[in-house]
Parts: sequence; structure tokens; C-alpha cells
Amino acid sequence: MVHSTFNLRLNYTCSIAMVPIHIGIIGLSPGAWAANAHLPYLQSPESKFKIVAVCNSSVESAAKSVKELRLPGGVRTYGNVQGK
Repeated sequence: MVHSTFNLRLNYTCSIAMVPIHIGIIGLSPGAWAANAHLPYLQSPESKFKIVAVCNSSVESAAKSVKELRLPGGVRTYGNVQGK
């Protein structure tokens, strides 16, 4: 009984560790520092992260970045985090 309980806990722990961490990026533009420095890893198969949102100065700018950087469908786009 102890052996099977241990296996169940080990499997449960391992399955949780495989879930990607959802992140949003503020100020993501093609050719800019963040895109060049971070995106190669974030988009790699080894990444532990999933990009779920991009926020730029406008929704249009964020949508353009998502398209040009070939981010997956379903990435949400936002503009002006200050709400002004």
C-alpha cells in the first residue's frame, strides 16, 4: 500500500511540473530587445512558458506584434495598461 501511494504522489507531482507557466509580455515589438533576447527561448520546445498575452501602446500595435512574431493563435492583445 505504501509503495502504490508513493507512485501516485510521484506521478501527480511530475504531471504538475509539466504544465507551462502562462505569461504576458508588455512592450513586445519585432526587432526590439525583448523579441531578440527572450522570444527564441520562449518559443522553443524546451520552454516552460506559454505566451498568452501581449500589451503594447495600442491593441493594434500588440496585434501587429503577435502576427509579425508568429505567436500562436489565441494570444490576447491589450493596449495602454494605464487606461488613459
